[in-house]
Amino acid sequence: MPGIVRSTYYLPPHTGQVADWCQRHGYTREATQALCDSGARSYQAAAGETLYNMAGKALDQLLADAPAPAESVGALIWFHTNQSNALMPPQSMALQLARQGGLTRARPFSVSQQNCVSLLHSLRVLEALFASDPSLEHAIVIGADLILREDMRVIDASAIHSDAASALWISRQGGAAIRSIVTYNDPRFFRGASNQGVYEANDRYFWSAISVIRKAMQQAQIGPEQVCSLQPQNSNLPGWHKIAAALKLPVEKIYDANIARLGHAFGADAPINLQDSNALNTPGFHLLFSSGVAGCFGAAVIEVAAVE
Repeated sequence: MPGIVRSTYYLPPHTGQVADWCQRHGYTREATQALCDSGARSYQAAAGETLYNMAGKALDQLLADAPAPAESVGALIWFHTNQSNALMPPQSMALQLARQGGLTRARPFSVSQQNCVSLLHSLRVLEALFASDPSLEHAIVIGADLILREDMRVIDASAIHSDAASALWISRQGGAAIRSIVTYNDPRFFRGASNQGVYEANDRYFWSAISVIRKAMQQAQIGPEQVCSLQPQNSNLPGWHKIAAALKLPVEKIYDANIARLGHAFGADAPINLQDSNALNTPGFHLLFSSGVAGCFGAAVIEVAAVE
């Protein structure tokens, strides 16, 4: 069973404030207050920095303290949320990053179409690769996203987007063992954002989120009392209190610091939270969650072994 050995991320240096963003875009006082009530305070914006530069910096950070030589990496998976966040064919972001990092043996793959849940789908792909190829010892998952348009940076009254890049080092042995991954796509036709660029509400959101997390816990054969931390998607803090109550988890187990500090960084939320919370060095079970437009949901359970 593969494990997450190391997590790192890169954020562009420009910090914006939610209140200033709302004022620039003509939000009413009530709409601004609703967004702030969700926990959003600030965000990071690329301000002209390219997607490739951001991804490359996250990869460089990962390799700078890698547990094994770059030549030992047998696979690299590039994931992203926005469909525009990819190089024009025949170019390949995965291949270019592998070359930049000196990953001479890494087979490049790409996972998208699952929006902000693409990271968890990448881990499922790696589970299959590790199972089918005994020679595969190490792999890297890397992703980056930029907001498509500045007027879409805010997600209704739930969150604000940050531009970000992240990377994970996955190994066959060691690290936080991946005990379960559960994904779900709402079978209804759900566009996520309307033709006017406004995010549409999903009236089954909480039920879907709670169900996916419960299934991940069941597959990992753990109960709520065994969960050390819940690593949330960085949005809608009151909603996470509701989800925690349904799961019978104390709200103190939610790692919520980045909801105010960063907001929602697309598929990078989980790697960012894992690093900032020090979860990969905290023995026990940790819950990861992500959701995205078009009705995508995903949850995973990882286990950090106690040091003897």
